[in-house]
Amino acid sequence: MSTPSFPTPADLRNWQAQLEQLVTEENEMKARHAKEEARIKTKRTRLNRLIEAAAAFVDAMGDENPVDEQVPTPAPLEKEKMEAPIKGRSMKPATRRVGNQTWTATIQRVVHDAGRGLTYPELRESLTKTHLGEVLERTDKAFYGGVGKLEAQGRIVKHNGRLYSPSVYKRFMADVAAGRAEDTPYQAMSSSWQVSPNEEAVRRLLQEHSEGLTTGEIVESLLNNPPSDLAVTKNRNSLYNLLARERERGNLVKVGERYFLSPPERKSSGSDEVTAA
Repeated sequence: MSTPSFPTPADLRNWQAQLEQLVTEENEMKARHAKEEARIKTKRTRLNRLIEAAAAFVDAMGDENPVDEQVPTPAPLEKEKMEAPIKGRSMKPATRRVGNQTWTATIQRVVHDAGRGLTYPELRESLTKTHLGEVLERTDKAFYGGVGKLEAQGRIVKHNGRLYSPSVYKRFMADVAAGRAEDTPYQAMSSSWQVSPNEEAVRRLLQEHSEGLTTGEIVESLLNNPPSDLAVTKNRNSLYNLLARERERGNLVKVGERYFLSPPERKSSGSDEVTAA
């Protein structure tokens, strides 16, 4: 029968040393993870701020970018690779799409070719059949921005919920004056149409602020203090897009930097000009 083995003082010291080593390694690992987490959080915060600033800028300026985004210039290849072009491939640099492929050029062409006034749904439907169709399915920001820019430049005319080329609009109004055509406003909201929670939240907010609110004030209010009975989005970009759409639809007007449900009364001839869609 073997004699039981009991721990010796040497065993105890060895185990204690091992434990101390594990504790040290664990603390070092936690420190590394904390440092990496802080780095990621800092980068994420910086990117969020850049996105918010860019979204606000695009909301104010519109979007006339070509369908193909400008691809960042890649880092230079190693000398050996640059000196050995791939067989069968051209070394010509890639070029951007020509001007007639931009949002504004395409929208203007579709409106002109229609030969009549197009409603927003009709224009969107026509654009889905062009090279812009795939992009339009993902976002409509450039669509509304392009329409707004064309109208501001006088290249299209918006009247009673329809979009015309200048020549077609002139002919149509002549027909109306002569009794050959009827000038009926387009009713975008059918009986089955429902206001989204975001649209309702913006409407309520502006009803409470007759002095109007800036883009930032509207977004911050809906994100930080949304109505308790509405499921308002927590996505800033969605709210920026909503404001742009509502202005283009004529549901909101913008005076200077402030949004209103309806144009405020002018206090003097030097007041800011209303920029309703």
